[in-house]
Parts: sequence; C-alpha cells; structure tokens
Amino acid sequence: MLVFMHDPIWERMLQKTEPYHPNIKLTPEDYKISHEMIDLPLNHPLVIATIAGHNHFNQTHLINGKTHYTTAGLFKGFYRYIEIK
Repeated sequence: MLVFMHDPIWERMLQKTEPYHPNIKLTPEDYKISHEMIDLPLNHPLVIATIAGHNHFNQTHLINGKTHYTTAGLFKGFYRYIEIK
C-alpha cells in the first residue's frame, strides 16, 4: 500500500509536539490529528511507502524501515521518477 499525502511525514512528525511555524497556534485536537496522520503510514503493516509534496525539493527518508518520498512537483522544472518494487 502507498500513502499519498500533502505534507511530508517528517514534517508531520515535528507537528506532533510543536508548531512548525511561529504564527501557527495548534490546539490539542490539532496534535491528535497529527498523531493519527503519522501513526497509520508508520505502523500499518501493508504500507510500504509514503509520497508527499508540499516542499519544493526531492528527498527520501527511511523511517521505521519504510521509505518516505518528497517530490518537488514540477517546481523549477523538476520531476521525480520513483520505482517501487
């Protein structure tokens, strides 16, 4: 199973405990939602990777044995080819 999300998972992991921007005020409910959005792709046995955008660069992170891709989404003419086996 692949999970597509707007925010990269590592960015969501930061939001579990603190806001990632000084102008953002998070409520306890916001933190709960961030926990839920992270727990499924990190812990569900059928999820093998996440693919996200939001940031304008390509990155790959290995977290808990699963690969998490961030794509630039055609920003500045970038594109990304990802082969998942």
